[in-house]
Amino acid sequence: MASLATTIRTARVTLIGDAIDAGASAGELRVYAGAPPANAGAALGGATLLVTIDFEDPAFSDVTAGVATIDAPLGPFTITASGTATFARAMDSDGTVVAQFTAGGTGNEVAFDTAGLVQGGTVTVDSGTITEGNA
Repeated sequence: MASLATTIRTARVTLIGDAIDAGASAGELRVYAGAPPANAGAALGGATLLVTIDFEDPAFSDVTAGVATIDAPLGPFTITASGTATFARAMDSDGTVVAQFTAGGTGNEVAFDTAGLVQGGTVTVDSGTITEGNA
């Protein structure tokens, strides 16, 4: 993989934030159970939406050295279906997919205390970052 200059990494992660903020209101992070699609442009298939997390507008409070910090805390948000989180998609407010991430317990790109989410419970985002390239 190419090693990118800090200015390039910062510009690329800024584009991600701009895309999340592109709609008329704040973007969102949708967390799903089921087989992750091959990429962010692929259909969801039989995936189940577990919870929708609304970003602030703008989504990022800071972008420095290729790392975007999510404007948090966010929530709490009500879990609408029970299941094991496997992937998440960042969307603009018009529903356009911006990025897809792994989701679940510790070690995933979107990590929860536990991957199993229970309908009627809540989740809160205390902090988060998106790191671009070799930062």
